[in-house]
Parts: sequence; C-alpha cells; structure tokens
Amino acid sequence: PRNGEVEGIDYYFYSQDRFLAEIEQNAFLEYAQYGKNYYGTPSAPVEANLEAGNDVILKIEVQGALKIKHLRPDARLIFIQPPHFDILEARLKHRSTDSPEKIAERLEIAKQELAQRHEYHHLMTNDGLEEAVDALCAIITAERSRVQNESAPEI
Repeated sequence: PRNGEVEGIDYYFYSQDRFLAEIEQNAFLEYAQYGKNYYGTPSAPVEANLEAGNDVILKIEVQGALKIKHLRPDARLIFIQPPHFDILEARLKHRSTDSPEKIAERLEIAKQELAQRHEYHHLMTNDGLEEAVDALCAIITAERSRVQNESAPEI
C-alpha cells in the first residue's frame, strides 16, 4: 500500500503467496502482473453487485480489461488516456510516490497500453477531474439506454 491507502477501501492487499493461491482457486475475475506486482479483481464482490442490479466500474490495466472483454462480452471497456504523454509523466512525478526507475517503467507500460486503446468500446481523455467525471457519466448513461436486442419491450 502507498501512504494513505486503506485495506478494504482503496484496495485489498495480498501477499504474493496468497495471491498465487487465489489464482489457483480461480478467485479472480481477472489478474495480471504489472511490473513486479500482481493486481487482480476478486470475482465474488463483482458478481454480487451485478446480481444486485448495480453497475460495477473496475479500474484495471489493459491485460485485465482484455481478459474481461473475452469473459464478459456484456462488459463495456472505457480507455482513459492522458491529454498528452508529457502530462502523464508530470502527473507521475508530482505524486512523489515512485522512484525515477519506477516512473520510467510505468511510462514504458503506458506506451504499450496506449497502443491497445483500439480494443476498447469508448475512449475518454482525462484532462481534468470534473470533465472526466462528466464524460464517464455520459458513457454510463448511454450504455444504460442502449437497446440490447430486437426484443425490446413495447411501450
């Protein structure tokens, strides 16, 4: 965890041994190795929320998103890109949470991920918090109103 991140609120933090054991138990909807760390989405809370009729938003990297796209064709993928690559670099440096080597690693991964944005259903540019939230809300609204099949109910 980074400074200020809270177990069960920001993320669930697992030891590598526990993470690998849960992979063996198929406990993740998706998982990936990003740099030297593993990241994943536990299946149980996602499925519980979907069954309750809730929208679920996952903040995941490209490897995981593409796994979900394959496993859940009903999922909608939104690629969030920075307005410019230099701005991404400045944002990472401004956070002051990573070493210069870690920042360089993240930037290299970001280049690879940007090249895969065509695999997503939607593309939005994070040029400011309010604008990004508005864009995300607009996408969710549009997806909720989408006609899913030809047997839409008559009014």
